Amino acid sequence: MRRPVAWAATLALFVGVLVITAPAPARAATVQGSDTVHGGLYSNTWYAGNDLNSLASATGKRVTFGGTFGDITENPGPAIPGQWSDTRGRLEEVWRGKATPFYNLSVPSFSFSNATLDLWVDHLELFLDLGGGRSLILAPLQEMNGDWTAWGCNPPAFKTAYRRIVDEIRGRGIDETQVRFAFAPNGRTTPGCGTISSYYPGDTYVDIIGISAYRWYDGGTVQEVMGGVIDQLAASYPTKPLMIAQTAAWPSSSKDQWIRDVFAWAAGHPHVVGLIYFNFDNTGIGESDWRVWIPPDVNQGWKDGMLRSTTKYEWPLTSWFQPGALTLTFPPGVNLCPNGADCDTTGFQDAGGRFKILSYATSNTSWRTFYF
Repeated sequence: MRRPVAWAATLALFVGVLVITAPAPARAATVQGSDTVHGGLYSNTWYAGNDLNSLASATGKRVTFGGTFGDITENPGPAIPGQWSDTRGRLEEVWRGKATPFYNLSVPSFSFSNATLDLWVDHLELFLDLGGGRSLILAPLQEMNGDWTAWGCNPPAFKTAYRRIVDEIRGRGIDETQVRFAFAPNGRTTPGCGTISSYYPGDTYVDIIGISAYRWYDGGTVQEVMGGVIDQLAASYPTKPLMIAQTAAWPSSSKDQWIRDVFAWAAGHPHVVGLIYFNFDNTGIGESDWRVWIPPDVNQGWKDGMLRSTTKYEWPLTSWFQPGALTLTFPPGVNLCPNGADCDTTGFQDAGGRFKILSYATSNTSWRTFYF
């Protein structure tokens, strides 16, 4: 399934003269920061297309991203056009919901073979070869800085595995017009597992940075839950678009308002360009029912957040899938400091791996690292 290389020019013969006609210049691959955010949702059903279409009707606006999870070993047989494929199926379901897939790719261990990787990419191509602008964001080995994953807490091995996956896909001729790659750590790093930056595979391997950040039973404002780590990532990687790749709120009387707040906060943060809500009931594994969408009912906070003028929808997400590096840009005159101030931000990392900006730091606490 190797892809042919397209010629950069076409030849035309006109009145005996050989004319070389260059194609039109490609659009710049940029993401506009400041005052907008793209919404997204992880469907809790295999038939995500039906689910996302029904959600759009109930909400009044579609989501740009459809989150999904898969495993590199999910396809036991060869990739045959026209036949069933788990990888193609889960991606195609999101696409049927008129959303761009954000695909979290798991591995059973770091020792996955080249044959296993090759087979998975074969199945990925079944989806891409359907055409129609099909594209996705791929997040290999998400939440690698947590000890709950099979690939967690090992920065050198993670970086090697992440780069292997990216290199294999690019080596097939699948470029940034079809697949963008996300570095997707958890917002909280397990103590003893390093820092988020120790896992970073390099700018040439990362198009987007997306974190997992949940509001658990102990509550917390949006800034307390995710603001500190986002500010740290914005300072460390200022040209990379940032996403809340997974988020949800524990059931409480303030859940609706917290969801409204996260949409407003994300739209107002100049580096955050998307958020994807984890619409799962995880009470069976000791968590909670995180859902905002239980057909036919939709959470009012979610609906209000989606219907904000700053919550944008685009599908296909053509502006992100252009040749070249994906770069975050800002409108002229945008001031990245709060309230137009001339400011620096100082932040600290606590023993639990959470980043907090100075104004949210707790007194009488020891801090391991700081940044500004």
